[in-house]
Amino acid sequence: MGAGAIGGFFAARLAKAGHDVSVLARGATLFAIDKRGLTLQSDGQTIHTRPRASDNANRGGAVGSDSQINFISGSAGVIKLPI
Repeated sequence: MGAGAIGGFFAARLAKAGHDVSVLARGATLFAIDKRGLTLQSDGQTIHTRPRASDNANRGGAVGSDSQINFISGSAGVIKLPI
């Protein structure tokens, strides 16, 4: 799943529940996840996890060649422009 706000939220929750989680990210976000992992602060609790991360789902890092994908999350941010 993508490692943005929504994907990061679900990745942290799924990892906390014991699921094997991989995320897709680019640039500085990928570097930060590789170096520090993901931290979610929500509802008065902090969840820290270190999911596998890659900038390419076909290149082993996030999804290995022997992995089975059970869940894919997609979302898009929307910017409301003044009319």
